[in-house]
Amino acid sequence: MVYDFCILGAGIAGCSTAYFLSREGGNVALVDKNSIAAGGSGAAGAFISPRLGKGGPLQKLTNEAYRFSIDFYKNFPELFLQNGLLKLPKDEKDAQKFEIYKKHLDIEYKDIDPKNFSFLKKYATDFDAIFFEDAGIVEAKNMCKTLSEGADVYENFDTGKIEYKNALWRVGNIKAKRVILATGAAQIDFADLSYIVINGICGHRFDIKSDIEIPFNIHKKISVSATKKDGTVAIGATHVRMKECSPQKCPLGYDTLMDEAKKMLRFEKTEIKRVFYGQRAASIDHFPIVGEVIDIGKAFEQFPFLKNGTKVESEKLPKIKNLYIINGFGGRGFVFGPFIAKMLTDFLVHKKPLKSEVDANRLFYRWIRKRGKV
Repeated sequence: MVYDFCILGAGIAGCSTAYFLSREGGNVALVDKNSIAAGGSGAAGAFISPRLGKGGPLQKLTNEAYRFSIDFYKNFPELFLQNGLLKLPKDEKDAQKFEIYKKHLDIEYKDIDPKNFSFLKKYATDFDAIFFEDAGIVEAKNMCKTLSEGADVYENFDTGKIEYKNALWRVGNIKAKRVILATGAAQIDFADLSYIVINGICGHRFDIKSDIEIPFNIHKKISVSATKKDGTVAIGATHVRMKECSPQKCPLGYDTLMDEAKKMLRFEKTEIKRVFYGQRAASIDHFPIVGEVIDIGKAFEQFPFLKNGTKVESEKLPKIKNLYIINGFGGRGFVFGPFIAKMLTDFLVHKKPLKSEVDANRLFYRWIRKRGKV
């Protein structure tokens, strides 16, 4: 059997891509060295929230993805708890910034006085807050599993040697016309991706049972979910960029995060139920990465002046045949996942151009400039 697409990586990027491609009639293989959402996606808090800022390109793109994802996740009401987000300033300086941020918000919001909520402590009520009514939280692992249902899923899969031969990719014993890299922070050794820098960001989340009912998601220095259908509350944070994420390596452990949560909320009794660690994958400029993969060797051979920083049109740069990437979502994987996956699907199936700010080609000349300074 020959697949139309073989997607490497079954996190939110890979599962979202499998969902859209299979709905377009594509025959899709989804492979993972572990299992669906075993890494950063499974450990994610999966909060669907907008970005505050001064109206820059990243904020605009994130909020476009946020609106798209809200509409998308409404198709899965059993996996999407749409109960809003209360965004609290960290301190007085942050509260002042909020007044500036509100001028640039293209998302509906309400000004809220947190003192109206008896379950919040003074630490959380010192300053006025912003409430996003449409925001919510996704059941991360189950969402990834649901999105993957249109594909043939290969878990605990040893890819072995990956090569392109006779117009087909061979991934272990799988044959496919095209391969899509959705591997997150994992390294790829069968292709030279030197110009695509992916940094791992350590993420930590734990689920607890508590003695209070929380009606909406809350974010200050960390994120706390509303009480979910199973009675648990998710508490989490995305930390510093790290090559490895584990309980031993994580800079903020359970005690630190729980102390922060207890400063905000009037917990009396808590019981820890589950603990998750995983790496988010972030690009060097914080924008997602999607599109074709440049053949570096052939590019320098065909255009030797590239090494001096001279540019050619991206369309003329030689690409690795039928190899694509979707990556670099950072701490907003479940916001960007469906949005960027739909964009990639439209590019592959309908030849619709990618947005320049997320096109993987943008990183090539940045990489060349950096090499020239070494």
